[in-house]
Amino acid sequence: MNKSIKKFKDALKRISTKRNNAKNNALVEGWYNSYQVLEKYAFNDVDKDALKSELKHQIFNNIGQSRRLWLQKCAVAATIAVALSIGVWMASHERPQRPLVFRTSVTQIGVLKYLLLSDSTEVWVNSSSRFLYPEKFASAKRNVLLPEGEAFFEVKRDTLRPFIVNAGQLEIKVLGTSFNISNYSMLHNQVITVNTGKVQVSNANKVLALLEKGKQITVHKQTGQFVVSQVNQSNSFSWKDGKATLTDADFIQLAQVFKSWYGLSLKSIIPQINGFRYTLTIQRNISAEENLKMICKMHHIQYRKEGDVVEFY
Repeated sequence: MNKSIKKFKDALKRISTKRNNAKNNALVEGWYNSYQVLEKYAFNDVDKDALKSELKHQIFNNIGQSRRLWLQKCAVAATIAVALSIGVWMASHERPQRPLVFRTSVTQIGVLKYLLLSDSTEVWVNSSSRFLYPEKFASAKRNVLLPEGEAFFEVKRDTLRPFIVNAGQLEIKVLGTSFNISNYSMLHNQVITVNTGKVQVSNANKVLALLEKGKQITVHKQTGQFVVSQVNQSNSFSWKDGKATLTDADFIQLAQVFKSWYGLSLKSIIPQINGFRYTLTIQRNISAEENLKMICKMHHIQYRKEGDVVEFY
C-alpha cells in the first residue's frame, strides 16, 4: 500500500478510537471525519474498496454488540414500515377499473340466439327476449341482466367470481352450473329451473331457495310467494331445440308461446277456455295454423284469425 494509504489509515485509526462525550456519537463523528480525511487523498478503485472494508470493520468493532442488535431491530422495523407504506400508497393510487361496457342482445319474434361470453359462459336466448351482458367481466363478479324473456345458461365455473343474473325482482347466483330462467312480462310468474349444479335464488330481502338439479322455483311477481318443485328439467329448456313443452300450463302460458314464436295474440270469448290446462308440445318448425288446429282438436273448440289476433270460441 502506498504512503497516502498509510497516512489515511493512521488518520482512520485516530478517528475510530476517538472518544466523544456521548459514545453513541462516535459512529457519526467517525464518518464525518473520515470524509474530511478522504478529501486529502486520491485513491484508485482497488484502494477505495480496501479502505471501505477497513472502515466498516473498525466502525462495527467500536459500536459493540448491543448497539448492533439495536440497529438490526431498527432495520427490521424500518423494512416493515416501508412495506406498509408501499402497500398503502399502492392501494390509494391503484388505477380505477374502467366502467363496464354492456351489450344488449334483443331477439325478435321466432328468433333464437346463441352467445359466448368473455368468460366462456354459453347463453341461449329465446325469442322476444332482451339480455344485457358486459364485453368483459369485472374482476370480482360476473353480472348480467335478463329484464325480459327467457334464457338458458351454461356457466363456466369460477369459484372466485360468482355469476349473477338479475331478472326483474330476482337475483340468481351461481359459481358454475346450467339453468333456465323464464321472465316474460306477460306471465304472472318467474320460473328458474336447474339442469346441473346448484343455484341460489334471492329477492331484495332474502334468499328464497338453494336449488339443485331437477328443482324448479316459481315466484309470483306481485305477491312474491313461491313454490319449489321437482320437475323434468329438460322440458324447461326444450325451446333450445325448437320445441315448447307445456305441462299443465294455463291459457296465458300458451298465449306467450304463440306471441314470442309467431307474433300472434291469443284471446278467448268463452270463459271456460281460459280455465283449460294445456299439456302439449308446440314445434317451431310447424306453422302456427297447424298448431292452432291441434289445440282446437284437443279441447273441441274452434278459432278465427284476424291479422295477428287469434280468437278461440
